[in-house]
Amino acid sequence: MLGVDADLSPHTLYALQGVCDLIEQTSSPFTLLLVTVIPLSHVVTHYPGMYSGHVLPLDTTTRQRNDAAVLLRKASLLCQQRGIHPDNIQEITRVGLAADELARVAREEQASLVVVGTRGALLRQ
Repeated sequence: MLGVDADLSPHTLYALQGVCDLIEQTSSPFTLLLVTVIPLSHVVTHYPGMYSGHVLPLDTTTRQRNDAAVLLRKASLLCQQRGIHPDNIQEITRVGLAADELARVAREEQASLVVVGTRGALLRQ
């Protein structure tokens, strides 16, 4: 399973290349899950009963869904160019908090390997 960010960043492209390299070396059957997450909207308000940063269950827009589909199609085509058959690629779009949704998909699909990028963030001591 590969988490795909909204702009196919260099980190994601590098991870995609690494996953394709790994798949090229296996003879086992596999399904590559390409997953992107449309983030929830956060609303900052000063109304009673809502705290600052309240997450509202807002519907995604058609544009967000279309953008996610185009993004996953691009990632899928890059994998196909590396020799992965389209039948072995599954594109999944979720809505929510990225970490939660990626973990949920990994659990539901019983993924044996999960690859996500760091966006260049490093652990600091």
